[in-house]
Amino acid sequence: MTIVAAVPLTKVTAVKLEVLTDDSLPLHGPGRQDNGNLHLSEFEVFVDGTDVPLTLVNPRADFNQQDWGIARAIDKSEPTAWGIYPKVGHSHAAVFELQTPLAITSPIKLKFVLKQRHGAGHLIGRARMMISDATPPVRLDLLPEPITAILAIARDQRTAQQNLELSMFQQLEDVEQQISALPKPARVYSAAANFEPEGGLNPPPGPRQINILHRGDINHPRAIATPGTLSCVNLPARFEIDPKSAESARRAALARWLTDGRNSLTWRSIVNRVWHHHFGHGLVGTLNDFGHMGETPSHPELLDWLAVDFRDGGQSLKRLHRMIVTSATYRQSATTDPNPAAPIPTIASCRT
Repeated sequence: MTIVAAVPLTKVTAVKLEVLTDDSLPLHGPGRQDNGNLHLSEFEVFVDGTDVPLTLVNPRADFNQQDWGIARAIDKSEPTAWGIYPKVGHSHAAVFELQTPLAITSPIKLKFVLKQRHGAGHLIGRARMMISDATPPVRLDLLPEPITAILAIARDQRTAQQNLELSMFQQLEDVEQQISALPKPARVYSAAANFEPEGGLNPPPGPRQINILHRGDINHPRAIATPGTLSCVNLPARFEIDPKSAESARRAALARWLTDGRNSLTWRSIVNRVWHHHFGHGLVGTLNDFGHMGETPSHPELLDWLAVDFRDGGQSLKRLHRMIVTSATYRQSATTDPNPAAPIPTIASCRT
């Protein structure tokens, strides 16, 4: 069997052979043998008009008959062959990569030669060839039946909906191929709440024990980690919580710590952000960093006064906005005096 077809691509990296079922074939094929089998002795690809076949490597098939694997189709030995028995009655596919990608600068045709030397019964009933310019490894999957049915319709006879389905399928294939080309992570750590609890079906109440890990190594746990927060704030850093209490108790303790009247960090941060949105720059320029690595306040007394007034004045953002936009500082305007900008008259001097 010889198939010649024009190449619409600018590069070819792989060839895909599909052997398809048909109701006219024994057991629906895909072979013509009475048991539906086929034997492909050799598979060769030529640039049409040349005598030397392209070198094919890394053959893969979705199914191989025992002792009749797809590698036998490119072993340059016609007594051997690829077979698919006993998985007959199903379409199958094989992919062959080109050892050297074929660069195409002018229109050419490819010639596919399927040598079948094991008698008339073991011939392929229906075959379809595909080429790819994708980076190997090329996917082996057969096309879904709905897509295959659309491709069987002449291009000028397809409906707009069928063309849309083809386009969507192609775009999804491209995305999946790009994702598959990304490097795979060596290991992924994750956590979830729906795991089987430690201790069997009746685990102890409260959150499970968490240990401080030496240098982050899960195999070297150290002291038990207790709930708490930053020790640099003038508040107790550790939460006094019963270890048997629910997880919600830790969240409530953190919320009380954040909104504690003595936590100056909270109130300073809030008023600084409001100031930033009105003036374009906060009293502390680094909104997310009030530590030693951030900027120092341009007006520390004003920042503290705003923070205390906001905290003790009902914590109303509306009141804070009104106070800032009605202040003399906010209502100042910038004008220019044309006189200072005028050129200075030249004073002539003379020497006697």
